[in-house]
Formats: sequence, C-alpha cells, structure tokens
Amino acid sequence: MATDPETTGDDPLGSPKMGLALSGGGFRASIFHLGVIRRLEELGLMKDIAVISAVSGGSIIAAYYVTEMEIRLRSKRDELTKNPDLIDQVRLSVFDSIATDFFTALDHNLRSRALVFSPFYHPIGFLKSLRPGYSRSDLMRAEYDYWLYRNNTLDQLPSVTKSTDNESLYNKAGPKLILNTTSLMTGERRSFSRQPESGLNDQMTVNGNALLLSQIVGASACVPGLFPPVPVSGELLVDGGVSDNQGIEALIENDCDILLVSDASGQMEQVDRQSSSTASVVGRTMSILQFQVRNKLLDLLIRWRELSGNREFAFIHLFMNLKDRPDVPRVPSEFIPGIARIRTDLDQFSFIEREALMYHGYTLIDAQIATYCPNLKTQSCAATPMGCPRLFSETGPQNGAVAEKRARIKTVLKAGQQKVFLARSIMKHGLKALLVVILTWLAPLGAFYFLWANKHIDILTERIGMPVLGWINGMIPDWVTFLFSEGLGFLNWPITPHGFTVLLVLGLLTYGLLFLSYLIMRRLARRWDINQYRTLTGEKPLPPQW
Repeated sequence: MATDPETTGDDPLGSPKMGLALSGGGFRASIFHLGVIRRLEELGLMKDIAVISAVSGGSIIAAYYVTEMEIRLRSKRDELTKNPDLIDQVRLSVFDSIATDFFTALDHNLRSRALVFSPFYHPIGFLKSLRPGYSRSDLMRAEYDYWLYRNNTLDQLPSVTKSTDNESLYNKAGPKLILNTTSLMTGERRSFSRQPESGLNDQMTVNGNALLLSQIVGASACVPGLFPPVPVSGELLVDGGVSDNQGIEALIENDCDILLVSDASGQMEQVDRQSSSTASVVGRTMSILQFQVRNKLLDLLIRWRELSGNREFAFIHLFMNLKDRPDVPRVPSEFIPGIARIRTDLDQFSFIEREALMYHGYTLIDAQIATYCPNLKTQSCAATPMGCPRLFSETGPQNGAVAEKRARIKTVLKAGQQKVFLARSIMKHGLKALLVVILTWLAPLGAFYFLWANKHIDILTERIGMPVLGWINGMIPDWVTFLFSEGLGFLNWPITPHGFTVLLVLGLLTYGLLFLSYLIMRRLARRWDINQYRTLTGEKPLPPQW
C-alpha cells in the first residue's frame, strides 16, 4: 500500500510543513530518536510535525510513540479543554510515561524471547516455526504485539484530517506516519500509512488499515538474513533500510518544507586490515553498498534544499561531535565513538547506554536546528532550557572523581558493542558475572555426570535414542549413508544409538544451562546496572526528566 499524497495540505496560516525522518538501527536507533523527540517536545515543535518517515528501529519507536501519544492525550481531554495553554506541559508529561513504558518493554529482551530462547517463551510458536508458513518473523511480531502495539492496526495511527474545534488539543491532526519497507519482488521502497476511511470513495478500495502495526513494523525492521521476509499484500518485504535507511525520500515525496533527519544507522569506518575470507569480503561489500546508498540520499537532500530558498533541513548522526561549538550542551567527545558503535540489537539496554544515546540525540538536534533552521527555533519555545542528566554532569558523585566516572562510562559503552548478553555482562561487571556463569554451568554438567555414572544414559538410549535415531536414519537417503560409510568412513557413520543419545543429552543440557545462565544473569545484571548507575550519579535511574 503505497503512500497517497498528503490530504491535509499545509497549515491554514501558511506555516512551513515539517517532516521528521527516523532512521533504522535497531533499539539503538529507537533510543537515540527518543532523545530527539524529547527536545522537540520541549521546543513545542513535535506537535507541529506534519509527517514522520520511519525505518526499522525508527519505525518501532515512531509507531509506538504516535499511537500512545494520541491515546494518552485523549485521557487528558477535560484538563486540556479547561486549560489549552497546558498542551506543551501535558505532552512532556505524556512523553515521560511513554518513554518509561517503552524501556520496560525493552527490559524483557524481545529478541532473546523470540529467537534465542523461543522454545521456552513461545513453545507453540516454536513448533509452528518448524514448518513452512510460520517463521522467526512471526515470533518477533508476537513480541511486538504483546509488549508494544497490543494488536493495534494501521487504523490506530493518528488521523491526518485537521480539526477546527477544541478537540484538536487532544486529537491533533497527524502526524502522518509513514513506515518504510523494501519489496524483494520489485526492489522498490514500499511505504505504509493510515489512509483516510470516512468518504464514499474509501469504501471502494481494499481496507489496508486493517493491517497489524506489528506486522508492518516487523517488516520494516526485518533484517535480511536474521529474519525471513514478511509477506504482506502479495509481496515479500524486508528492512526498509535496504532502500533508504534514513527515511528521507518519503518526506520529500510528501512535500515537506523543513526536514529534521535523525540518523542512528551505522557508518562505514576505514580499516587498516581486511580479511580476504568470503564472509569478511561479503560483509565489507554490504557495508560499502549501504555507504554509497546513504551518500546518494544525502546528495538528494542537498539538491532538494537548493531547488528552493524556502527549504531547510537539520541532519544529525551518531558520530557527530559538537566540540567545535563550546557554547552548546553536548556529550563529551571521548564518549561519542563508544555511543556510535553500540550494538544495533532488539534486546535490553542498560541505564547508562540509554541515557548516553538519548542525551546525544537530545543535544544534537537542538544544536543543528539552531544552526540550520534558525527561524524554526525562534518561532518555537526557544526559552525552554536544556537539561543535563547527572550521568554527564561535571559535578559527579561525592564518592568518586570525575575522571574515574568517565573511565567507567567508557567501559560500559565499550561493552555495549558486544551482542552476546552473557559476554557483555562479564565485560561490564567482571569477576562476579563470570563466577555466576561458571556456577550455573557446573550444576547441569554435574547432572550429566550423574546420569553417565549411574548408567541412566543406557536407559535413555533404549527408550529415546534408538527410536529417534531409527526415525532419522529412515529419513536419510541411501546414497547419503553410503557416502558417509564408504567415502567418509573415518566419521564412523552411521552413528550408534548410544553416541546419538549422548550428543542429544549434551545438546539439550547445554541449551538448558544457557537459558538458566541467561535468566540468572539477567536479574543480577539489572541489579548491578542500577547500583552502577547510582554509584556514578548518586541517584537511582529515573525516567528522562532532565
């Protein structure tokens, strides 16, 4: 369902039409964009955004934010009707509640639940995924639905029809949200948004608004190779970042006059050495292709501005450093490489990682608007001072020096690049985390030794190993058996029932102890993260009320 031309037009007073682009980059991008949205809410600009174009991680937060903002503003109807001037203050309060709930969802480790340990969290879904027609993408969609979108459809996105009465305070038109994907069938960008469905002509078209938000967001964040393509309306869709990871094209197509672009995608970095292995070369080649696509989109953005003197844009990205602007709040330069290289994951992020990403986006968008869209900031609530989280204040806690505080933050950010949760926990918390992992592994290994020493393996071989192995051998073609027994006899094919049972038990125990380690470490790591944050700042982690 391609986006239709914007039906609402510009503001009746002739104000410029603003668009916000939220790039891909997993939950790293979602959190970075939250910092951007926070500052836009403080400036009073977010409520005037006409179009949001989102990709992948940007789609995750954009779909959640705009639907929740509309729902929660409706609950403030009476308050806003009596005091219309409170709209900016109320929106900031609602932002804090949305951000808190979003982080609560992230704390449940969506990717681990849907992919790594799906047999424990989704036993029925896991069994269904073993057959055609149901995949890891469906498991991830179930997680999105449960924690974020609650089976909402595209129809739950805000209306794009302007209201002229007081109701517009809590049911303000828009923003029009565009969720971008890429079609594997045509190679083109495919965009989805809520379409008007109140006129007679609308009844003569297929109701695309019935599509689940989780399905479209899942397609927009469907990283090729990690997730199977998502079938929607006769097409196979993958990550929108394949065609436009910044979300710029959709804003230009919707005739926006001012573009605010938040880019939390990874940037290709120069390397001194490059492996010649096939996997390494393919990975580097994909990075180059994405780098070239990104550059062409930035060229498009510059040409778009040059075509009219009334157009403006503010562009920010993770590696942007404001050290040449000493008069503006900013993240210290030494932290920026660590922030920019944090994993693009769909899993839990620590309090320090969250605050670093949010504050970076928060300061960058303010500085770039002031530099490249000065009229926009002058017209907004520019008097609203910027906040600064205690994590980045120079005062520091009473019980530690600022230098030690900064060194610890850098260690956490470096560990944040590690995608494996257990390894990341060990990097952050050291010996105590390693000890927990070792102890959780010893118990299942001890159980296996007990089974082996007491001949229980022989019983399992007779009751489980032999029937299962017989079924497997019956499924293997004779030529495969011949190949392994004659051509590759040193592999001792076919495997004996006893050996198969040993491998099966070891495999299940290994998987089980990994899950056990994960459960224990997840609870302990969260407690350690809280204590670590309190040590560095002197206070308990709170919603981002800077």
